[in-house]
Amino acid sequence: MAPETLILACVLGLGLTPLARAAAVRWRVVDVPDHRKIHARPTPLLGGLAVFASIAGAVVWGSGAPTREVLGVLLGGSLLLCIGLADDFRSIGAGKLLVEFGVVWLVVRTTGISFHVPSPVLSTLLTVFWIVGVANAFNCLDCADGVAAGAGLVAAGAFLVIAVLTHQRPEMLLAGAIAGAVLGFLPYNFHPARIFLGDAGSLTLGYLVAALGVMVSPGILSVPALATKVVVLAIPIYDILFVHLMRYRRGTRGLRALLTSTGKDHLPHRLMDQGLSQPAVALTLVVASAATGAAGVALVLTRSAPSAIILGLIAVSTLVVLEPRWETGGRRPEILAPAAAEGAGLGDAD
Repeated sequence: MAPETLILACVLGLGLTPLARAAAVRWRVVDVPDHRKIHARPTPLLGGLAVFASIAGAVVWGSGAPTREVLGVLLGGSLLLCIGLADDFRSIGAGKLLVEFGVVWLVVRTTGISFHVPSPVLSTLLTVFWIVGVANAFNCLDCADGVAAGAGLVAAGAFLVIAVLTHQRPEMLLAGAIAGAVLGFLPYNFHPARIFLGDAGSLTLGYLVAALGVMVSPGILSVPALATKVVVLAIPIYDILFVHLMRYRRGTRGLRALLTSTGKDHLPHRLMDQGLSQPAVALTLVVASAATGAAGVALVLTRSAPSAIILGLIAVSTLVVLEPRWETGGRRPEILAPAAAEGAGLGDAD
């Protein structure tokens, strides 16, 4: 049923996104350009609402009765969607991150989805930090038209292939629904975007993809199993780690300061600083995501630690090729102090 679920989610995404855009315009839920952002005109938000509704509708239709794990993940996603919507309406500051941890911890404890390691406590902590980290990585990557949605589509597609290879039907349905919903949304999000995912959408999309990554390829967490998930999501993971490392090196000290810092220094920004247009940036990062996603699928087929290392190096090589050198070209990225970010931080959205 995965193909039918994907098609239904795509149709729902194509149909619901214009409705979400109209609602955003009516309720004035728009992203107004400012010094932190690169778009030139007020753009409706609420794209994430259309994407999530398409995913949930397709999963319920495709499965009839979703498993406890899938249902729990969707319920958690609805809570994160509400948190993101609140942030889209009015910034709720750094406290949002604590709420995210609480929601994800609740999902992990009630559904039982987790990385399987000998220590239950370590298993829960590792899973919670993974999901929250990837969710915020997608939120940060959503700073140019089509980038976060494109990366989410590719990651969901890679996990769909892995679920098919490992004969995991519930995961097939969820992956197909995510991929289809994003595919239906993307025509409205390519540059010039007619609607944005918003914090609600990018955060929830990242959460769903991260949770899906935990669910596929079950069993004891081995080097190949962990490498598969990291390689598939290499682009957003690399971006959030690299940016915060660079901010630390440039003088942003303290955990709170790092978490609330913002700036035009994410990978899409840096590529645009080198002269690429927004469409070219989106295409470049989607192709790079496809390369790392294919490496992750290949890793499932080989199932060996040496292969994990080799494919991981291939993924890293992709990132090295992409990475602009600020010292040899382009302008120095603008980084704003926490006070200037107005509560932004781990979510430097467009």
